[in-house]
Amino acid sequence: MRASRRAAALAAALALAVTLALAGCEKNNGAYCDATIACPNGGTCDLVARQCSTSASDLPVVLPDLAGVDLAGVDLTSTCTACPPEKPLCVSGACAPCNAATNADDACKALDQTRAHCLSTGPDAGRCVNCTTNGDCTQPHDLICDPTAHACRGCVANGECDSLICDTVFDPVFGASIQRGDCLPPGGNNIIYVDQLNCPSTVDGSKAKPYCHLATAISKVTSTLNIIHAAPSSYAEDLQVGNDTSFILVGDPGSPDTALVGKNNEPIHINGNGGTNVTLIGLDFPNSPSGHSSIWCDSGKVAVYQTRVANSGYYGIDGSPNCSNVVVDQCRIGPGNSQGGLHVGVSGSNTSFTITNNFVFRNGSASSLIGGVSLFSSTSVSPRVFVNNTIANNTTQTGYAGVACALGAPFTINQNILFSNIASATISESNCTTRYTATDDHFDAISFQSNNVDLSVTGPAFLDNANNDYHLQSGSPCKGTAGASALTNHDIDGDPRPSVGTSRFDIGADQLP
Repeated sequence: MRASRRAAALAAALALAVTLALAGCEKNNGAYCDATIACPNGGTCDLVARQCSTSASDLPVVLPDLAGVDLAGVDLTSTCTACPPEKPLCVSGACAPCNAATNADDACKALDQTRAHCLSTGPDAGRCVNCTTNGDCTQPHDLICDPTAHACRGCVANGECDSLICDTVFDPVFGASIQRGDCLPPGGNNIIYVDQLNCPSTVDGSKAKPYCHLATAISKVTSTLNIIHAAPSSYAEDLQVGNDTSFILVGDPGSPDTALVGKNNEPIHINGNGGTNVTLIGLDFPNSPSGHSSIWCDSGKVAVYQTRVANSGYYGIDGSPNCSNVVVDQCRIGPGNSQGGLHVGVSGSNTSFTITNNFVFRNGSASSLIGGVSLFSSTSVSPRVFVNNTIANNTTQTGYAGVACALGAPFTINQNILFSNIASATISESNCTTRYTATDDHFDAISFQSNNVDLSVTGPAFLDNANNDYHLQSGSPCKGTAGASALTNHDIDGDPRPSVGTSRFDIGADQLP
């Protein structure tokens, strides 16, 4: 379709001895058009041929760098009509798949240097694509070849990385040089490996010879050897983290999970000092012994990301009495944490917190002191952030079953859903100041608070409330009612706020597409 135009342009402009005229009909071609891509210079688009009708002199000529390109097997003198992506080459006057060329990758490169690889297998075989293996991806933060889109991207799961660790967290937990979507470098000397199902008789914490127990790995932590990868298994250990011990523990979410269940006490108890800082990513806490929380930060700092905490014998996550900072993001806290979901600080404590993008649901009981969340700290600490959470179906004996605040002064929680949280058999959501909050406390929704959404009649339209799926249906009253500015840039699943192509912000942990 473009053969004669390109041949003429090449002859006139470059006086080439050999006329090159690749005829693949691709979106990068100057003559390509369709219902969404207009012709340049105001030309008319033939929607059947997907070709601009303007004269060759009006069209830009794109000349790829063909140095070293092997086009043997491709007929450069023939002309084809519009060729589909699965048959991008013109061979003997007919459209053909890219692997019809002797050197298929070179043929693709001649068509479009951004899609310089020929896919030879699978349902998309014959197409020119961005990549076929990870080795085709060379950009620093896009080193994974997506097996479906055949385009280079960042990692999305640990299993895509040779190091077994993919940074999926929005906070820079692995340092400034590692971005979200990066694989941690393979063979790095800062990772300790644990795999209790596949540890050999001789272990050293390497990927090839992982330790059997998490406690052993923690005992080996230093200021530079401070990342632990735990393979899927159920680890029944009572982990104690003491003074000046800081590490990142990364699990593999999925089926099976990396699960920490505890043996006689808390699965993990952080009881250190100002130099103790523990980050937990991608873990499952399916239960803990009676009377013990699943995660207890007694003294030190804790950050919990992309983790499930359920059926705890006390609180799901406990950041008291002297935990200096608590971060919880993209977590599912519930169901069944017997004394409440999330407990932060004690009255007058110096516990700062950032609680964002979480589902906190079906925690507490008619005899528990808290239901979903309790927040305690002095007014002088910072940060104190509670934004874009969904708090639903929690129960307590008295007080506020959704979010209870005892913070020394009025504290505002923003863009949260508070729904069906019960104290003393009555809806009792929160004593915090609420802003852009969806609540079924009708009095709170309309009388005193700012820009709130009343759920007392319609409800939030969860996807499946009975089965603990607190994502939103498309018709939810929480859609687009969270104000005009982002307080977080992502939701519980990592989807962006605002939604792509919009300026819309939704209330709660879930952002609709």
